[in-house]
Amino acid sequence: MFGIPSEFLVLVVAVVAGDVFLRFTRHGRNLVMTGASHRAADAAGVPAMRSIVAAYALAGALAGIAGIMLAVRYGSASMEYGVGYDYNAIAAVLVGGTAIGGGHGSATRTLIGLVVISAAQTILLLRGFGIEWQQLITGLIVLAVIMLQTKVGRK
Repeated sequence: MFGIPSEFLVLVVAVVAGDVFLRFTRHGRNLVMTGASHRAADAAGVPAMRSIVAAYALAGALAGIAGIMLAVRYGSASMEYGVGYDYNAIAAVLVGGTAIGGGHGSATRTLIGLVVISAAQTILLLRGFGIEWQQLITGLIVLAVIMLQTKVGRK
């Protein structure tokens, strides 16, 4: 549409839907509360187990959509097409500021983390670094972010 790749449009819709879901729905707030403290959520009457199961079901559905989009892009389906995406996805989430222990985060910040990780990998690729160096630098960026989160969290 309008010269914009359909994958990008799906990404923008997913980010907006994710933020709306987490901020403005009861189920989204329950999920955030469950991530912050399972015991506190249970004490507040939040159906924590139902929220966790729903989150895994939603993650599976979105992974299925991503798989369909990869199959359409390449004209066939293979499990090899998604190799390495998990590492970048986890890195984007952590660099975007989502806490490892849960409790806070947003789809928009994850998108920002994705842009940072993608930019770093693209720069390394253009400079002629191999995939192993790209993964090493990505890992160092993630390590630095985790250390900063830990340091800021202690103050």
